[in-house]
Order: sequence, then structure tokens, then C-alpha cells
Amino acid sequence: MCSGKGQVRWVVDGKYIASSGVSAGIDMALCLVEKLYGRTCAETIAKETKYSWNADSGAGPCAG
Repeated sequence: MCSGKGQVRWVVDGKYIASSGVSAGIDMALCLVEKLYGRTCAETIAKETKYSWNADSGAGPCAG
């Protein structure tokens, strides 16, 4: 998930997860849901909450 280069929207480091902002935090939470319960579950949550999930931790305006 994290390339370790430059800035990222969120990072997973062992048992720790951190994000760079509010929307990145939502993306990060959906990433965690995906890891624990599968992609379909995360996509369903995003769809039901009408949230456009950015599943790429290194993409977006906060990424370097």
C-alpha cells in the first residue's frame, strides 16, 4: 500500500495506520475494512455512503 517514497495519503506500518487528513482518513479506514473483511465489503460501504473511495495511498493532492 505504501511505497515509502515522498508523502502519501495514508501509511500502514505494522499494527499502526496513519493518514494525512480527513478524506485520506476515510480512504484509510476503507483500506482497513478491505484488509479485514475484503474488497467487496469496503466497496459496499463506500457505495452506501456515497463516498468516492481513493484506494491508492500514494495518489491524490496530498501525495508527493
